[in-house]
Amino acid sequence: MPTFKDFTLSTPRPLPVILLLDVSGSMKEHGKIDALNTAVANMINEFAQEDDRRIAIHLGIITFGGKAAQWHQPLKLASEVKWAAMQASGQTPMGAAFALATQTIEDREQISSRAYAPALVLVSDGEPTDDWQSPLTALLNAPRASKAQRLAMAIGDDAT
Repeated sequence: MPTFKDFTLSTPRPLPVILLLDVSGSMKEHGKIDALNTAVANMINEFAQEDDRRIAIHLGIITFGGKAAQWHQPLKLASEVKWAAMQASGQTPMGAAFALATQTIEDREQISSRAYAPALVLVSDGEPTDDWQSPLTALLNAPRASKAQRLAMAIGDDAT
């Protein structure tokens, strides 16, 4: 006799991955922005090929350069992401990127309660040019964002 489980189709739980990428002017030097573009394109390709009925990787890309942080790629299923190479210019408003990430993670419409804890990946070659301590503290203390997995990576031989 069939059970209820035999008639239900489970949908994979979302795994949000948010990249916070430095696209400041210093990323133009020594091919860093080109290396970052290549690495992100490869990551998207790998994520899109994942075939796991338990997890659906959702990818979002926040860039910070110039005077602001912005969504380069809004959070969506990795297999639906169409990559557009990033350009580098301006300063390093990392604090603004932390604030935008926190706002997104805390928004239950963008990241549902059903989702796995988000993963945040910060890639930068230098020091922030804005107030980054307060936004980082807010991220680390926010109810949902505090549970995110956090990785930071330096890029380039001259990273500080």
